[in-house]
Amino acid sequence: MTTGQTTMTMGELLILTMGRTLGLAKGLLGGIDAADFARQPVGKDGQRVDTNHPAFVYGHLALYPARVLGMLGMDASDIACPASYDALFAAGVQCEDDPSGTKYPPMDELVTKFDAAYARLVEVVKGVDDAALSAPIQGNDRYREVFGTVGGAASFMMHDHLMFHLGQVSAWRRMMGLGSVM
Repeated sequence: MTTGQTTMTMGELLILTMGRTLGLAKGLLGGIDAADFARQPVGKDGQRVDTNHPAFVYGHLALYPARVLGMLGMDASDIACPASYDALFAAGVQCEDDPSGTKYPPMDELVTKFDAAYARLVEVVKGVDDAALSAPIQGNDRYREVFGTVGGAASFMMHDHLMFHLGQVSAWRRMMGLGSVM
């Protein structure tokens, strides 16, 4: 594929904007107290706001790089999340307020897992050839139906999915009085 004067692979295009997205993910963490990382905000009416907090978002997002690498037929055991993460963070699991800090892993663990997983994903996808990304998804009927190709699923997981959930953290920050990072 060509952008301006430069020819790029699909993998290179996928990671081109991901650097900015991962910069946002890091910026959103600024000013968050670890004790609040798994807390849901309280509205002006005194009621807890049923929204995803950063612990849930970063834990949830940390699950997906290993899945993308798996679709590419690569070993991702070095970045795979512990099995306990699925019960806490899988799609469809309800985010809960954690005032005692005992339900969710600590902030530093979740952020480290997130950072390592996405760094590895960027490193690998940068070098993936177009044929691998154009291949049909194997073994996951739902993904194959929705995305068709490995590249389609990778694009969603590396961009849309990230930005959707990072938007939740941005809104959470405002509800917690932390303001915008932009």
